[in-house]
Amino acid sequence: MDVGTWGATATEVYESEQSILHLPRDVRGSRITMAFYKDYIAVVRAIAIVLDKPGLAGVPSAANVEGELRGQAPRFFGKGGKVEHAMDYVLQAAMEQSPLGDGTWDDMQREIAAADDPDPDAVAYAAMPICDNDLAFADVAERLELDTVGRFRASERQYGETDDFPDDDVMEGIEDEDEDDMELKDRRIVDSIVEALREARRGRV
Repeated sequence: MDVGTWGATATEVYESEQSILHLPRDVRGSRITMAFYKDYIAVVRAIAIVLDKPGLAGVPSAANVEGELRGQAPRFFGKGGKVEHAMDYVLQAAMEQSPLGDGTWDDMQREIAAADDPDPDAVAYAAMPICDNDLAFADVAERLELDTVGRFRASERQYGETDDFPDDDVMEGIEDEDEDDMELKDRRIVDSIVEALREARRGRV
């Protein structure tokens, strides 16, 4: 989620703001506020927390994620946002950074794990065994009952399929104010979503 999209044109939003593409048109509406974005980030963070749990509690189902949120993210849900939308965003990001995409995530984890002062999470991730279904993103989408299973199946056959995403001519601008008059300061919101996505990726979705 890029702060540079506040007040951007529809084309600029399409090019730089991938997280928006995972929200249905009726949820996006004509404006997306900072408060909505903060709640969107809270949902992604909740997904990351759930993925770090053992057993069935670690399945990022809508019930588990909403249970972790404990009533947080009211603006996201109040506007029609769903856990499934955020999970689709996380899963798409995971696929784009996997060997089906540019492979940057695994490369980064191996590099961090091999450093002189390695991050324990990266070491644990790099040591995980490779399984036949590691890249079965469509199966994950199906088990989570996402509406985008077809897109993931197509992408597994030929990466880059995005026909289910809205075209740039239907994207709306993003407002820089919300009902609480919260200010947008530096790049903290970008850092938050990047960190949340990294935490979710460590769960090896």
